[in-house]
Amino acid sequence: MKPSRDEVEALIRARAAAYQLDADLLIRQCKAESEFDQDVRSTEGAIGLFQLMPATAAWLHVDAHDWRANVEGGVTLMKILLTQFGAYDRALAAYDWGSGNMRELLRQHGTDWRAHLPAETAGYLRKVLCSPTK
Repeated sequence: MKPSRDEVEALIRARAAAYQLDADLLIRQCKAESEFDQDVRSTEGAIGLFQLMPATAAWLHVDAHDWRANVEGGVTLMKILLTQFGAYDRALAAYDWGSGNMRELLRQHGTDWRAHLPAETAGYLRKVLCSPTK
């Protein structure tokens, strides 16, 4: 059964509280990734609400096809990336573009990293960081 947006938001808020993360940001991220549609698949193979790649879902030990597990995986991955990169904007860029790419960008460009993002990732950051939750 497909979850309602309210159900998805409630689970995101619960998981965000457990990990001490910004729930509103994670809700905007879910909207940017899938428009709250668990059935969405990207052309690259990403699955569900938080558009988890199969290898990432396996690494996180979650079933990306199950909406609750997909939310758990997406929130867990953001916690990991926030710990690695120290700020939401960097963690979101790593989520969208890949943590290896983000590490290399930071190594090469330091504090000027945003000026060197691919256009798609820069747009993703604008969408998640600047959009209203509803």
